[in-house]
Amino acid sequence: MEQLRLDLRGRNSKGKILVMGIEDASSYVPDNPTYAIRIFLRKKPEALDTLFQLQSPLYKTIHEYRFNDSFFEGEPTGCLQPEQAREIITDFRNGYRKCIDLLVHCLRGRNRSPAVAMALNDIFQLGEDTNKMKELFPRWNDWVYQLMIHEAKSLKIT
Repeated sequence: MEQLRLDLRGRNSKGKILVMGIEDASSYVPDNPTYAIRIFLRKKPEALDTLFQLQSPLYKTIHEYRFNDSFFEGEPTGCLQPEQAREIITDFRNGYRKCIDLLVHCLRGRNRSPAVAMALNDIFQLGEDTNKMKELFPRWNDWVYQLMIHEAKSLKIT
């Protein structure tokens, strides 16, 4: 499990960005108020609802989004769409202030979740070194990252 330290609240108290796969995320017990982003495949198998829950009163906000991590002939199929990127950004902007830590997970924690975490880091100037994050997660999804940055600009957030 990779953990990246940053200050989510613009204060001296340190929070964490946690990027994980679904199994690690479901067994993780937060020690601070945590904002969680759960990324599932567009067609989420029913078993994921009951097998891999986030269960702690320290999860102050949990949002679920559904998009794939696949491409067909260079075009994203079922991948993150502009309206979903805007929703993730807006939800985070409206909800992260009451949290210290950020948990982002997808199925394996290698592609989509690092890209979302890096984008939120850059959009909201959370303080982590994005280049270090890219090194820690070399298979991060550039499409997801670029689309989130683009949509943040369209929302006039960056």
